Amino acid sequence: MTPGVAAQSPDGPQPGALMLRIDDSSITETGFITQPDSATATGYPGYPPIECSLITGQTLWTISAAGAMASDLTTLRQQGWVPFDDPGRTATH
Repeated sequence: MTPGVAAQSPDGPQPGALMLRIDDSSITETGFITQPDSATATGYPGYPPIECSLITGQTLWTISAAGAMASDLTTLRQQGWVPFDDPGRTATH
């Protein structure tokens, strides 16, 4: 996955992550994941590009400028969504 780049699909570019399972003898596509449409909540147009991902136990975390999403590693179903405040604002102490 290349951060900030829309993945290609038969329906055109999609801002998400293609999920692959890699073992000793093959690479298998297991799914495609996107974060929630955040246009109304954050001001970003539509689905934000996933910039980073992390697996902890059986949870897949995906991070974008709009927020962090937790998904079940097996089903890719969303378990939680943490939107980030005002995407144009810089954090302060």
